Amino acid sequence: MPWTVFVISLSLSIIAEVVAGNYGWLAPCVPILAFYFTMRFGAQRTLLGAAMAAAMVDACWMHHFPSQILTVLLVTGLSSAWKPYGDVNSGLSLVVSGICIGIVSWGIHLLGLMTSVSLSLNFVYIVKLLIIQIVISIIITPVFALLLNRMLRRSVTWLSIIDEGND
Repeated sequence: MPWTVFVISLSLSIIAEVVAGNYGWLAPCVPILAFYFTMRFGAQRTLLGAAMAAAMVDACWMHHFPSQILTVLLVTGLSSAWKPYGDVNSGLSLVVSGICIGIVSWGIHLLGLMTSVSLSLNFVYIVKLLIIQIVISIIITPVFALLLNRMLRRSVTWLSIIDEGND
């Protein structure tokens, strides 16, 4: 597994998720990367790094409920179960996965909101949050997968493999 790509993409996703959260958008960047790397390299290799990145996002937002960590754990578990059937090169598989990631992220975020005693939730807000979360996940999942497929296949050789033949 190209660890440099994994670490750099997780670092950038932490920054993107925190910046999006500062503008009021709930973008599940870390869970989407956890999905991609689990589908590509397995849950054993990606779980620790993705959980640490999710913990950093929770720490940046000072969450009382560990919603990002739970989302990453659930997405990684579901991704390892989906691995024999899904394909990170198929558009339909990525859209279905984006819908599932959006629903999981929404559900755990809603659970975190419900643990807050000072917030009253109404039906319109919950449905609006679900629709926005699914749309964002459907857009981000294929984009991340296509970018990471391109990076891991072509342009990352200078980051992960040292060529000793050209002295």
